[in-house]
Amino acid sequence: MTEPLSSSMEDYLEVIYELAGDGRGVRVKQIADHLGVSLPSVTSALRTLSDAGLVTHERYRPVELTPSGRARADALVNRHDALVRFLTEILLVDLETAEGEACRMEHAIGPVTLQRLVNFLQAVQRCPRGNAEWLNRLHARWRGQTCEEPCEPCVLVLEPPLEGVPTPNGHGAEPGRGLMPLSSVGPGVRCTVRHMRGRGPSRRRLADMGICRGVPLEIKKVAPLGDPIDIKVRGYHLCLRKDEAAQIMVEVAESPRQPTH
Repeated sequence: MTEPLSSSMEDYLEVIYELAGDGRGVRVKQIADHLGVSLPSVTSALRTLSDAGLVTHERYRPVELTPSGRARADALVNRHDALVRFLTEILLVDLETAEGEACRMEHAIGPVTLQRLVNFLQAVQRCPRGNAEWLNRLHARWRGQTCEEPCEPCVLVLEPPLEGVPTPNGHGAEPGRGLMPLSSVGPGVRCTVRHMRGRGPSRRRLADMGICRGVPLEIKKVAPLGDPIDIKVRGYHLCLRKDEAAQIMVEVAESPRQPTH
């Protein structure tokens, strides 16, 4: 059985996960700077996480997540992302507020409630009328407008689960498996956004461009040195810096078509 972590230890684990990127080690000072705490505080936290088998840390060497630590961090990040999506996409909370409130909520919400929330988000996305129309009607009602059509005919249909999203029966791909940063994907490849690494202004900029979890996109062109990267998302062409693309974890859906002879 997984031992519970305090909210403070969960914050440390998430920060290590984010700073580690593609499996790189993390320095104690990086963690301290990111959280705004002292080096002794970080050392004490790392000792706790190491005793729990979630990180490895030796003096003068980088901190690394163990396999169980990475799986635990994956679950924490997915929980945070689900809360942010619910607050922004369903409740129309602005992203900055949603990020802060999700950080506070994520330490209290249980796995059953989280699963119901994920299922609800899936249901909204797969409504036969289309999620945009469904949400527009809901948001219009919040603004005091009346719906012109009855809601009874709108039956929510849950299709097979999205890859990378946990389901009650345990089916579906494990979070983080088969994902790669968008900066590593070549031109002509179609993929789907599964996880956003960054937070704060960088994540807000990507969200403003319409890039968030579950969104399909296509790599149109990559500059010779890999910067910038031209993508097509939601029908628009956008240019991303390489460091921005590195924050976007995607699942490749289609490889470039090979020419026929």
